Amino acid sequence: MTTEPAMPDADRTAAWDRPWLFLLAGLATTAIAAAWNLFSVSERGIGIWLLLSLGLLAGAWALTVRWPTPQLMLTAALLPLVGAQAVEPSWDSVRLVFYVGVVVAILGAGLLALSPSSQRLVLSLLVTLHFGGIIAVTFTHPPADAEPSWIASQLEARFYRPYLEFVYMTCTYRFYSPEAPPETLLWAQLTYADGERRWIKLPDPDSRGSLIDVRMLQIAPMVRIDPGAEVTEELLASRRRAGKKFDPPMPEPGDDLTQEYQPLTPDGKVLLASIVRHLAHANPHPSDPAQAITGIKVYAVVHRLLTQQEFAAGFEADDPTTYLAYYQGDFLPDGELKPSSAEVIRLPGRKVEVRPDPLLYWLIPAVYQEDGSVTDYVQLHAAKD
Repeated sequence: MTTEPAMPDADRTAAWDRPWLFLLAGLATTAIAAAWNLFSVSERGIGIWLLLSLGLLAGAWALTVRWPTPQLMLTAALLPLVGAQAVEPSWDSVRLVFYVGVVVAILGAGLLALSPSSQRLVLSLLVTLHFGGIIAVTFTHPPADAEPSWIASQLEARFYRPYLEFVYMTCTYRFYSPEAPPETLLWAQLTYADGERRWIKLPDPDSRGSLIDVRMLQIAPMVRIDPGAEVTEELLASRRRAGKKFDPPMPEPGDDLTQEYQPLTPDGKVLLASIVRHLAHANPHPSDPAQAITGIKVYAVVHRLLTQQEFAAGFEADDPTTYLAYYQGDFLPDGELKPSSAEVIRLPGRKVEVRPDPLLYWLIPAVYQEDGSVTDYVQLHAAKD
């Protein structure tokens, strides 16, 4: 049985210094990128990102080429700290990731300085804390027929909240789906100066569920409705008159007017105006960008779940009647409502009233006719000038 010869001291020293050389090279490259971003008056291009990527790769190689020492790991904490300065302040999420990397490197250096038994203890504690956060947020948001745990609510709010927000685990659907509510979507019809119309749906129904689609799915629920809004006799009468102008006439509102009329909160209106501006900016005319957008009709669409009877009858999950569209108004590209969609305004002591679009915030349904055909009143309404 043979054994490998012992490594000469000079070679052993050279091998020991190699991670440090990579780390120092990475720090130098990242520092150049940071200085370029902070002090350059010229246009910042791909060069900064190339330098930053090379610096981070060199640092990653230094930490993985051999088992890192506490000193090496602690020094490596400078890499994301400097790298954050190479990123524009508007990229705050990317900067946050870098700063978290600094904390992780410092904690990693402390962990490496411990004995093996202490390392196992600390790692076990971290795993326990992680799953404790999942359990806390789960018991804080139980099904509709259960009460939330007081202890879990306190832990989630006072201890786990910053960590759970960073790892994006604050929503109960990350773990289970208690009484899953229907999803809310946004539909918008853009009208251009030459008369062409174009539908934009968030998220895109033809997409494959990418991360962007998940983000888009979070936009519509942020446009909050006002649950305490009152439906006056005047509003109801206007809605009935407007419905009779369609062919065939639009069904009249049911008894539960809270499901038929859903105006927005002030915050919801501000957010919706911002979304409209984004849609106008991101969707120029498909063939002639010189054709300006003249109007954007927006609908908040609740995609309700099938009832048991509908499921048993063979209805499809995307049946047209499962999309409950609430008209949000006809907007200008700057996010302002057109005068035709103006809301009722009453000031104390003054008789100032601006009559709104009679269908503003009302449900625009899709219904089956007696012959089995479907009348989609959203399409009929959107086609009106």
